[in-house]
Amino acid sequence: MAPTSPLMPKAVAAWAKALSVLASRNSVPPRDNVIDGGFVVPPPRCIVSPAQEHIVATLFKSWLRIRDAVLSRLRSPQAQPVKLSNKCWRSLLDVSGGLHTGVKSTTRSGTRHGEMRDVLEHSFGMDKASSFMDAPIYWAGEFITSVGLPDAEIAKAIVWELCELNFRHELEALDGILDGSGMTWTDRHALLNQCWVGLGNKVDVVTEANKGLGATFVMDRLPFLQILHKVMRTWQGVKPVELLDQFPEESSAHNHRGHVERIEFNLAMFYCESFLNVYGRAASIPHHL
Repeated sequence: MAPTSPLMPKAVAAWAKALSVLASRNSVPPRDNVIDGGFVVPPPRCIVSPAQEHIVATLFKSWLRIRDAVLSRLRSPQAQPVKLSNKCWRSLLDVSGGLHTGVKSTTRSGTRHGEMRDVLEHSFGMDKASSFMDAPIYWAGEFITSVGLPDAEIAKAIVWELCELNFRHELEALDGILDGSGMTWTDRHALLNQCWVGLGNKVDVVTEANKGLGATFVMDRLPFLQILHKVMRTWQGVKPVELLDQFPEESSAHNHRGHVERIEFNLAMFYCESFLNVYGRAASIPHHL
């Protein structure tokens, strides 16, 4: 289930409904039939789900301390993205935020914290936590105080970026598995990048929030839904009829908006179900800010 924190941006309704429908079916593929589907950045529930506000505040600061290092690797054409489970990201944030003492432990949790300390050092180029624990924290060039939660607008923007980065990378990864178009990687990548404003591995909250597939109004999402429709038409699997037909041309007919909304839901449904079947977990989805 999606986190219910007031710091969570609002999911696009059609995509949230698709996840809800799948959750109500309670159908998860056998674990031996799925691919390890880690996240390239922390899923929001890692940060906003704890009940204690001071823990949430610390986790926000933990992420901002390591954000530049994580995103630098994510954007590097020479490096594979580091994909971690929800639990591993939480452990990594515990380490970077000083919530874990660093004392070696043989428990499963202690072992995971030790492994995440190694990930910080070897994958993200960050030495011992003490070397960056006292560094100043910034978001969009603005200094973030080390006391308390960030302002609500800033917190939502931070979470929106996490949602969007995970969604874009998951869509690209799933397309790499299901696409049967025969397009070259360059052409396919260019097509996928038309599904959003900007690039798949780089998100600018100021210029890209409430645009693309996360635009506030469905008719503003229309051109991006048309591209997503084109992308998903070549996927393997039993497709909804909306993917078998051409995307309808823009029309002044009174029911055109309702038709687009139905197509959006069916695209979201096919996407989320395909993702669940491949990775065995719920997909990251577009959000408004």
